[in-house]
Amino acid sequence: ATAISSNTKIGIGNAQTLAKFAELVNGGTTCEGKTIILTDDIDLSDYQTGEGWTPIGNASKQFKGNFNGNGHKVTRLYINRSLVDYQGLFGYATGELKNVGVINADVTGQKFSGSLAGYASTITNSNATGNVTGSNNTGGLAGHTSNTITDSYAIGSVTGNGSCTGGLVGNAQQAITNSYAMGNVTGTTSSTGGLAGHANTITNSYATSSITGTNQTGGLAGYASTITNSYSTGNVTGTGRTGGLVGWVYQAITNSYATGNVTSTGELTGGLAG
Repeated sequence: ATAISSNTKIGIGNAQTLAKFAELVNGGTTCEGKTIILTDDIDLSDYQTGEGWTPIGNASKQFKGNFNGNGHKVTRLYINRSLVDYQGLFGYATGELKNVGVINADVTGQKFSGSLAGYASTITNSNATGNVTGSNNTGGLAGHTSNTITDSYAIGSVTGNGSCTGGLVGNAQQAITNSYAMGNVTGTTSSTGGLAGHANTITNSYATSSITGTNQTGGLAGYASTITNSYSTGNVTGTGRTGGLVGWVYQAITNSYATGNVTSTGELTGGLAG
């Protein structure tokens, strides 16, 4: 607490200090104007029982600083809160999260669930591996992003029991660039995609995920505004507005393709777009 109040850059190098940092943020220390930097890899094996790790920040007590993983990894993240929103290493972060990997994650939440963050603003050069289960806004890396995702990826299994389920992000309000996702993605309601359930623009990105969804299901995205220089290779199964690349595209698809098999029980089905 003294370090945060006295410095603009604060280093964290072990699980106990990261947990104390989470406790401070959840108690109202916003860290606005501060940068938290990992100084070593962190193993969260000690937080594997009960509900597991307590996310950093929530809807009422947000992390408003920046977080720089400095190329380090956070391993064995475990969260089991199927009735609680905003689950991930970070629950709710409004600053930039960058240069960090979350490895071997096992996250179960409700709305806004992801390995790195349930809700984030900007994510840069970050990645995640593992399994994520949630309801609305569920993604392998993040449940929801209000700004950009760049140079990032996720590998694993994602299951969303609500709208907006994606291999990388459930709902991306701005651009996804130079990013990818691999694994299996299953959504039980609308907007399910290998990379994103719902996205604004997708550029220079791809997904090799196997997709199973309902309405608005696509190999890359369930719904997107524009897709450029991107592709998907996974098989896609839906019930309507189902496409090899995208279930529903609002504006344009440019220099992009899909190679997976597409199966749908409803109308508006295409090899590229529903």
